[in-house]
Amino acid sequence: MIIFEKSVKQRAINKKILYLHINKKIINKSPQTLEEMAKHYINQDYPVYISYAWKNKDYPGIETDVDNLCQALEDNGIFYERDKKAGNPLCPYRYSISECEEKIGQGCAVIMFISEKSIKSLHCMHEWKCIKDRGDIKNRVFPVVLEDAELTNPNKFKEYYHYFEQLKQDLVNQLLEGIVPLTDAQSKALYNRVYTSDLQDLYQFLSDYNKSSLKIIRNNNYSVIIEQLTEHLNNIVPKSTKEILNPSVNTRSQKWPFVAAAVVLLALLTYWIVPKLTQIPKSNSTNTTTEDVVGNDTPDIIWSTSPQWPYGKWTGGTKDGKPHGDNVTVIYLTNCVYNPKDPLKRVSNPGQKVVGYFEDGNLIIGDIYDENENLIERNFEPKL
Repeated sequence: MIIFEKSVKQRAINKKILYLHINKKIINKSPQTLEEMAKHYINQDYPVYISYAWKNKDYPGIETDVDNLCQALEDNGIFYERDKKAGNPLCPYRYSISECEEKIGQGCAVIMFISEKSIKSLHCMHEWKCIKDRGDIKNRVFPVVLEDAELTNPNKFKEYYHYFEQLKQDLVNQLLEGIVPLTDAQSKALYNRVYTSDLQDLYQFLSDYNKSSLKIIRNNNYSVIIEQLTEHLNNIVPKSTKEILNPSVNTRSQKWPFVAAAVVLLALLTYWIVPKLTQIPKSNSTNTTTEDVVGNDTPDIIWSTSPQWPYGKWTGGTKDGKPHGDNVTVIYLTNCVYNPKDPLKRVSNPGQKVVGYFEDGNLIIGDIYDENENLIERNFEPKL
């Protein structure tokens, strides 16, 4: 015997339960618990992320505070994700830590526990950079400042700044030594100048906005964060999502506007947008361009060129229209000083190829080849 669902509300709830199963948001929950979860969260598709440095010797109870905050979020119907979460961790086994940090950076809301350890952590600073680059930090970031951070103290900030400057030099020395390779976190840190500019942005952010200490937030049972998070999520979660999470209307009667919109969009694509795309002229942009084939001997290499760096072409990292990063290959098409800081002002020759590490178009260290691919000099350092 087939039992049909009589309630539109029940169908919507069952649809949400199916979503939770497919996306592995829940594990080993009873049917009653699943139904409650489907009704419960106000932001199932818009999770709140939590960023913090665990195993903090100065604050051994930091994970307990994060656990208590997570429980408060759960009790108030706010769906969250963190690195350690029973059944559904943000960074499970064999998952990329870097991708996890970038996922946090793209979140609609991030609670940041800021401590001295997190500030000095390359992983936490990479998270902050991703958060900052996503924009709208005034609305998206909810800072919790631990007492030892003291980032807004100018003297303490100088200490952090010099720490990163020394770390940058240590990483450069490690790279030049060529024995111990850089980790992914170290490579990203070196590429971003060890987050010194991002540290300055964090200083300005914490200085310009009123923030609460962990003690104040804890004593109020996290109500300060909960209230503002709820208001923020209510402003960004689409109405249609809220109706699925808390179905109280006949959704069938509301389907026709979406069908009509889909028909109009299809008509636009068929009769207007697609023909327009076929008539787009070639761009005369001054931004970085690529050429698919360069020479008969390297048909698969994609080379970059840019008016900002008119001395040749390159493959690999690019920043502001210039070669930048590790494992960059440059072919010089004209004479160019390898690095302005070189006291000897040594100059490239047209046709030379250099494979190495560049910063803003300037060679830091690399191997030099002539136009016939013969090695001229290995580990050439123009600044020395």
